Order: sequence, then C-alpha cells, then structure tokens
Amino acid sequence: MPDKHSAEPQINFELQMFKSIVESSEDAIISKTLTGIIQSWNHGAERIFGYTAREVIGRPMLILIPKERRSEESEILLRICRGERVDPFETVRMHKDGSLIDISATISPVFDAQGRVIGASKIAHDIKVRKLKEKAIIEREARMRAILNSTVNAIISINGQGIVESFNKAAETIFGYQAADITGKNVNTLMPEPFHSAHDMYLNNYLTTGVTKIIGIGREVKGRRKDGSIFPMELAVNAIHDEGTVSFVGVITDISERKEKEKRLSEQLKLAKFRADVGVILASSASLQVMLRQFTEHIVAYLGVSFARVWIVNGSVLKLQASSGLYTHIDGGHALIPVGKFKIGLIAQEVRPHLTNSVQTDPLVSNPEWAKREGMVAFAGYPLVAEDEVIGVVAMFSKETLTDTAIDTIASVANNLSVAIKNKQSEQKLIEAKEEAEKANRLKSEFLNMMSHELRTPLTVMLGNLPLLTDVNDMPPADEIAEIAGDIEGSGRHLLTLINDLLDFSKIEAGQMTLNMESLALSDVIREAIAAIAPMAAKKSLLIETHVSEAAIYGDIIRIKQIMYNLIGNAIKFTDSGKITVTAASDNEFAHISVTDMGIGMKKEDIPFIFDKFRQVDGSATRAAGGTGLGLAITKQLVELHGGTIHVKSEYRKGSVFTFTIPVYRGDNG
Repeated sequence: MPDKHSAEPQINFELQMFKSIVESSEDAIISKTLTGIIQSWNHGAERIFGYTAREVIGRPMLILIPKERRSEESEILLRICRGERVDPFETVRMHKDGSLIDISATISPVFDAQGRVIGASKIAHDIKVRKLKEKAIIEREARMRAILNSTVNAIISINGQGIVESFNKAAETIFGYQAADITGKNVNTLMPEPFHSAHDMYLNNYLTTGVTKIIGIGREVKGRRKDGSIFPMELAVNAIHDEGTVSFVGVITDISERKEKEKRLSEQLKLAKFRADVGVILASSASLQVMLRQFTEHIVAYLGVSFARVWIVNGSVLKLQASSGLYTHIDGGHALIPVGKFKIGLIAQEVRPHLTNSVQTDPLVSNPEWAKREGMVAFAGYPLVAEDEVIGVVAMFSKETLTDTAIDTIASVANNLSVAIKNKQSEQKLIEAKEEAEKANRLKSEFLNMMSHELRTPLTVMLGNLPLLTDVNDMPPADEIAEIAGDIEGSGRHLLTLINDLLDFSKIEAGQMTLNMESLALSDVIREAIAAIAPMAAKKSLLIETHVSEAAIYGDIIRIKQIMYNLIGNAIKFTDSGKITVTAASDNEFAHISVTDMGIGMKKEDIPFIFDKFRQVDGSATRAAGGTGLGLAITKQLVELHGGTIHVKSEYRKGSVFTFTIPVYRGDNG
C-alpha cells in the first residue's frame, strides 16, 4: 500500500489540473460557506459579474442577488445544508454596475472527509445570448400571431396525420369553433361529405406518392361550420418539410358574401333580360292566347318556377287561359274558378297578392298533400288590375324559395301584363265591332237586294197584267179578267205586307211604335188570327190544330195578331205536309203561346241568328219563300214591347217550335 508521501505528488497534480480547469472555464465557478460568504471566485465569475476575486471573497453572496430574489438564497442554503443538490435553474443576478444578468445555475454541497456539509459550490452560466434569442423568437412569434390573428383569412396548420395544430382568430370567426375546441382534432371536422370521409385518404396518398390534388393549388371547396351549415370557400394549401416531417398550412377565404353578390347580380341580370323579353311579348301583335302562353313560358324559364298560369275574368268566374311548366293543360278542376273561391278566386275578390315561401303549411293551399308530395315550397299570385278593374290572376308554384328580387319582378310584370291584356281585349272588341259592322253592312246589302226583288215581283205582276185590261176594244173574256184581277189583288196585298213590315220596323227602330193595351180573350185572339191565315194553309192542304186554354191577356190586339200571323205564316211557308199546332196555356203571370210545325226546321248553327234583323237562314234573293226577312225581328220586338219573351227550338228536317209569352190581365190595378 503506498504511503502518504508517495501519494502527494499525484494529489498536487490533480489539484493543479482542477484549478486550471476552473480558471479557464467561461462559466462562473464560485464556492461559499453555509452562511453564504464567498470563498472562491474564478475568471469566469469576474467576466460575468464584473467583480474581481479580491472585491468579493469574504463578502456575502447577496451582493449578486436583486432584492426581490434574495429569498432564493435562503432556500438554496437550506437545501445545501440538507446535503441536497440544486439542479440547474434559471434566475436573475446583478452585475457590478447594477445591471441584471440572466443565468442558469447549478449548486452542489461540499463535504469534508467525514461527509459533513461544509460549504457549497456554484456553477453559473450566462444565458443572456440565449435569452435574447428566445426573446427574439417569442417576439417574432407574437408578431406572427398578431398578424395571423388580424388577417381576414382563416389560417390553419395541421400535421402529417391531419391533426389541427394552430387555428387563428379568423378561423374561429369563419368556422364558429374556438381554437381550444378544434386544436388536436382531425381537420376533416371542418369538411362536409364527401370530403370529410375521404380527407385522410387524400392526405395519405400525398405522403405516399407525392401526387398533389389541392396542395400548392388554390381551389374552391365547401366548408362546414360548427352549427353544421355548409359554405363556399377558397382554399390554398402548402406543405412544409422540416427534418423529415411534413406539415401543412391552409389559407381559407370565406366567399359566401362574394358568392351571394354574384348570385344576386346574376339574378338581377337574368331578371332584367326577363323583363325585356316579356316587354317584347306583351308588345307583340300575337293573339291574346299566344301572348299569355309565351308569358307563362318565360316565367317558368327565367324564374325557375315549377309552373305558371293565367286566368281571365269571365263574368263571375276565372277562366284558365294559359299554363306552362309542370302542367300545360288548361282544362280540368282549375279551368273555371269562381271569384271568391279558393286562393285564386280570393286573390281576384280581395284584389291583393298572396305570397308564401311555406306552401305546405299555408292555410290557403287547398291540397297540402299534393304540395308536400311534389316538393312545392313557394307560391306567388297577383291580381291583374287595369283601369281599376280586376281582369284576371297570374299565379305560380315553385320548388325553390322565391327571392325578394324575383317577387318584385313578378309584381312589375304582372302590372304590365294587366295593361297588355286590357289592350288586347280592346283590340279584340274593335276587331269584333269592325267585323260586326261589316257583317251588318253585308246583311243590309243583302236585305236591299232581296227587298228590291221582293218589291219588283208583285209590281211586275201588276204592271204585266194591267195592259191586258187597258184596251176596251180588245178585252179578254170575263173569267180571264177575274183571274187577272185576282193576280193583281194578290200582288197588291203582298206589296202592302212588305211595305207594312218596313214601316213597322222603322217605327220600332225609331222607338215610335205604340201599343194600345187592353184586356183580351186569348182564345178569341188566336181563333181570329188562324181564321185570317187559314186560306194560306188550305192551299198547301195543311191542317191547323189548336189546344188553347181560356185566359185573359193584356196587350194590343192588332200587334198580337201580327205576331200570330208571322209565326203561323212562317210555319206554313216552310212546311209542305202535315200539320201546324197552336197551343196556349197560362200561369199567374204569363200566357205561353207556341206554334209547332213539321217543316224543314233549322240547323243548329243558324238558330242563334234567327231573330236578327236583315238576317235569314237563306238570304239569297232566289230563296223559295218570300218576305222581307224582318218578320221574326219585328215579332221579337213586338213580344218584348209587351213585356214578354220569345224563343225557338228546332231540329233540321223535323220542324220548329216558336214559343212566346204575353202578360195575363190583372185587372185595372194590375
């Protein structure tokens, strides 16, 4: 075993080497007593704290500690006394000039040969440079956070597994999540389907193959907010490669407002073109039906509604005139709608529009099951008003919500449509009036031609026979003279009838026809009328049969007989065989007289015109039956002057029935 003297050189060497290490260290190496008195001080301590060894040895360690941190020294000494090591910790100490120094310190107890703690050694490392770097980093990060949080764009970073690592303020605003709620979750939380389910596959595909579909390329996609709503956004993604790891940063712009503006602008342009096109349609020379059909077709095409319809008021009902879209027929249950009934009729009656974007729950929708089945969402109906008169209704159903802009557009074109319909109706009335006038002129010309023939015929007979009777030296035999006189008399009576018809018609037209009203026995009037016209029937071997009840009527006997002459005379004219039947019965107000024949009758299309003046079923001058053609027109006027009515039923080649009414006599006070 080596003796004490032989070990000393080695110990001295080690002490010198330790001293050299301590003196050459850049860190401060200080020793102190258990009461905190400095015992040793190396060059590193001089460099860091500014004191020389001579200035500090023997002085308390507190000269290096700021007042607010002096409690640290007491705690450290207590731990050292317990033999505990104080692991590296960061703190602040004072330079000789009073400035503060950031240091990292490690303090260990010093033991004697018996293992007792006799002091402490301290190694202090100046971390000023590191702190400055950290501060710079912190400040840079703060500036970056401030920039990121002040931008209107959402900026989100994720790792290679798609987990959100950062989420700026704009992202919170756009998506509705707080950063703390979404950080650590998969970024697909912010995506609707199908991207939500497929995102991890896209990410893995990029990490495996390097093939990009969106990374490095801006594109428009859909995002999902916390409340579940979907919105359009622009997304730009970049990959960040750092020491073998990949992360991603996405910059997101919420383009909902821009899209909405684009949509509104597009809608405004579309509706402007719609209004222009409708203006052309309403100003066109097309018929009313064509105009309305084109109008509804444009509503469907431009507004995207399911179907549109237009009804026109016809008396007390609305008649469907045009239907386009889902339904194009104009017959069926909605073809005629009473004013005041159902939603369409109520719009017309109340003269106010009905608008809803909740069709399926609207109380005015008569068939909500249909609306639900067809997916109808909106309805708009407007009264068509022109010159303070409701002339129709335009209405439409839609499977999409109708915007305010669309509703305003519909309202404006509805007003224009009202004016256009009114103009078309006025034009149609003018056309009809013109046609009616032309027809009246034509009928009048035909009447004049016919009258010239009718008047010329008896005159020709009369003038043709008179020369036979003017030469007294050459007179025909007596029987021939009688025959000639009969022909002249018949022609004269026929001429008188024609003239009387013309005079009666002129009086009626001028409002100068007067009636001598009195109580009359109905049966006597009819018997006398038949007796006067019976010879005419006898010539054709026609039987006149009567079924007349006793009643007192109130009228002008001459004019009532004239009515009977006209009706029975016509029956005889147009009946070649069989019989004429005259019936009469009465109730409390009127006597009902009918004349029935078995003649040629009338075609269905001729019946509406039978009482028109200047109008005959056969208007040619060569027709088989003579007359002015005014007989039935005069008859109708005479019946109506008495306060009665007249109508006809007829079947072609089977006969006709003319029925008229005359008021019954009610006494002097009746």
